[in-house]
Amino acid sequence: MKKIQLNLFFIVIILVVSCSINTEVDTAYGVFERTIPGIKNHIILEKIEKKGLNDVFELETIDNKVIIRGSSGVAMTSGFNYYLKNYCNVHISWCGKQVKMPKKIPQIKETIRIETPYQNRYYFNYCTFGYTMAFWDWERWEKEIDWMALQGINMPLAITGHEVVLKNVYKQLNLSNEDIKKFISGPSYLPWFMMGNLDGFGGPLPDIWFEEQEELQKKILERQRALGMKPVLPAFTGHVPKEIVKYYPNAKITKMDSWGGFESTYILSAKDKLFLKIGQLYINETIKLFGTDHLYSA
Repeated sequence: MKKIQLNLFFIVIILVVSCSINTEVDTAYGVFERTIPGIKNHIILEKIEKKGLNDVFELETIDNKVIIRGSSGVAMTSGFNYYLKNYCNVHISWCGKQVKMPKKIPQIKETIRIETPYQNRYYFNYCTFGYTMAFWDWERWEKEIDWMALQGINMPLAITGHEVVLKNVYKQLNLSNEDIKKFISGPSYLPWFMMGNLDGFGGPLPDIWFEEQEELQKKILERQRALGMKPVLPAFTGHVPKEIVKYYPNAKITKMDSWGGFESTYILSAKDKLFLKIGQLYINETIKLFGTDHLYSA
């Protein structure tokens, strides 16, 4: 009986690993096709081991097919971008792209192996999620994630939809909808709100906003993780609604100096028991909605 259970255990492990490899390969092929339609017919992808903890990719030509081996989906897409730049005169950027391929697929005369010296390749800061980025839809996000993958980014900040976590957490702490609406800012100001600089400015957000951002964040994270990225999700900083004192009058809360002429915000002491309680609710709600990769930003 134990032998049967052990065999089943190893079968499950093999299936999980196989599914993970297939997901990264299939997702990488998707990046290729959106970048150069039809190119996947000329490319074969294979998974290889990392160099220690760091990504690696290899390129070579066999039987007129470009073989790209990578230790992750991001490594494969990085190898693809290396091939496009160095062999096909193709360039993809934010400002434009040159994707006209040579008539004949260029050959790689000898095996190329590139090992990154960087385990983590981080991208974004809070401010970048403001401005026009606050209004990106999935089509624009898909384009950005493709670009990230081509550049070898594997650790993106991912704060889209965090306001959904906040709304749910403060509901659990018995704050009213009106209290929460006063607290959370409008779309373009969400990054500065999340950094504790301002409260409520440009708000309140309509209910449909929370629904759409939750769905969008789930798509973003699913794609990033499918490529082998490890997104960084927000954690609790101590920034709390002014109205929380009505419900927790003994909490140690400091009124901050005004930032940029905005009304003062309020910070809960990390030594207060309520800090730990809210912090745990943050993590629980984040995992419930968006999963976790055990990387958090505060």
